[in-house]
Amino acid sequence: MIASDSTVGRDESDFALQWELWHRDHENRRASPHGFLAITGLHWLNDVPTRFDDVPGAWSSGPDGVEVRLGDGETLIVADQRVIGHFRFGDADEHGTIARFGDAIVEVAEPECRSSRDSA
Repeated sequence: MIASDSTVGRDESDFALQWELWHRDHENRRASPHGFLAITGLHWLNDVPTRFDDVPGAWSSGPDGVEVRLGDGETLIVADQRVIGHFRFGDADEHGTIARFGDAIVEVAEPECRSSRDSA
């Protein structure tokens, strides 16, 4: 079937409109307070507990996943639950786990390359 000139023009303008709407939404999500452009650090964890500037706790990763040891007065909110002391995140899924503190968040994520690295 051959499209008429009027159908082609309409399809192109529909596509352009849909793309513009998607692009605007995409840029708004990236620039949101916790969007991709708000990332201030990326840290690879190992079995040595490590503290990072402006983030509560000492963070490490081992066979049972990521864990954090919070000091006196330090708290996180994970899945709407207040966390104090020691917390083990377990294996993060592909979407990660969010820990909140104040207006900031930490996303605990499992990199795709870990499973191939561990099996080598």
